[in-house]
Amino acid sequence: MTVLQALSKAKEMLNNVPDRDVDAAWIVCAVSGLTRAQIHLDKDKELTESQEQLLNEILLRRQKREPLQYIFGSVPFLNVEIKTDSRALIPRDETAYLCENAISIIKQKNYSSILDLCTGSGAIAVCLKVNLPNASVSASDISVAALSLAKENAQANNAEIEFIESDLFAEMLSRKFDCIISNPPYIPTKDIEKLEKELSFEPQNALDGGSDGLDFYRDIIDEAKGHLNLGGMLMLEIGFDQADAVKALLAKKGFTDIYLLKDYSNLDRIVYCFYEE
Repeated sequence: MTVLQALSKAKEMLNNVPDRDVDAAWIVCAVSGLTRAQIHLDKDKELTESQEQLLNEILLRRQKREPLQYIFGSVPFLNVEIKTDSRALIPRDETAYLCENAISIIKQKNYSSILDLCTGSGAIAVCLKVNLPNASVSASDISVAALSLAKENAQANNAEIEFIESDLFAEMLSRKFDCIISNPPYIPTKDIEKLEKELSFEPQNALDGGSDGLDFYRDIIDEAKGHLNLGGMLMLEIGFDQADAVKALLAKKGFTDIYLLKDYSNLDRIVYCFYEE
């Protein structure tokens, strides 16, 4: 089978998959070891028997709508590589955008202690530690499985992070941080079954934000001041339609310097604020 034939087969098998052509090219590149440009230049190159077998295995899994990030086992996240499997959500571009902004503000404010709540795969914590090596980074999650994956990602990226098994702040006692960052579950329960099939492969408890999607924001915002140093920052990733509701929760709790950032698609994505008395 040539590269061109492999590409054609991939497109045919993935006919009912969103972004079929993109996925087909990505898979053929991964199997053949060629770049996107090379698969068109070297279209007559023959795949080996083992490459053909691998191609078939990947296509069968993707046909069932399993995310490619799980199939390939990792995903680039800013300047780090994050291992991905069903123990935690796949890190998204929106969360990378959260990290970019967090790094910038943390440097400006010279913060030294950071907590990543609902760390999942550990992508945020690992990315912050790699880019802010002098900062003390802690990461928590209620899921033991997610924490095991996060620890593997920290080790793979030589990131020294404190991991805490905790239901939000439950195990934090009186500890305080300069910066608390979280990408919590924020999809309303009723909307989960309407999501793309790919999301059914990801842990559902990492998606479900309660009846209106705001349960975790209420709990985090309710306790955040008790765990922030004076002048510290709380930064939250939000659903595209949740900005007003989250800002209202923050204002009700006495936060005044509240800011909103839009993502690469010009959708409301990040709310952050500072703890000033």
